[in-house]
Order: sequence, then structure tokens, then C-alpha cells
Amino acid sequence: MCKLVREMVGDLLGACHVLCKRTFMPQMHPDIGLDGRPYDVWSVQEHSITYCLLVSLQPPPGHSFILEEDT
Repeated sequence: MCKLVREMVGDLLGACHVLCKRTFMPQMHPDIGLDGRPYDVWSVQEHSITYCLLVSLQPPPGHSFILEEDT
């Protein structure tokens, strides 16, 4: 199941990347951990399984993200 979910999420991110490629929307990319693999977390609870994947946003071509101080 773990491999199936990772493949499904990878396909979803790939589709989002293709659809947003020529727009001014931020690009989604899986955040890479220290070992070169995507940073993901599994959580198994009583009646459910939760999968969390850290996804970073990169600005579209010609743009940048700038952190602003809270006012």
C-alpha cells in the first residue's frame, strides 16, 4: 500500500506540474529530505491511516517569493 500511495501522489504532483507549467501559478515539488527521498510521514490510528507529504512551492518563471515581516 505504501508504494501505491507514493506512486499516486507522485502522479498527482506530476499532473499539477504539467497543468501549471505555462501559467503564473506556483509550481509544486516534493520537498527532498537529507537522504534524497521525499519527506513523508505515515500515521496509523485506530480506524484510519494518514499520509503526509511535505510539498514545496516554487515561484513561476520570472517571479520570486519574498518573506515580509509581520506588521
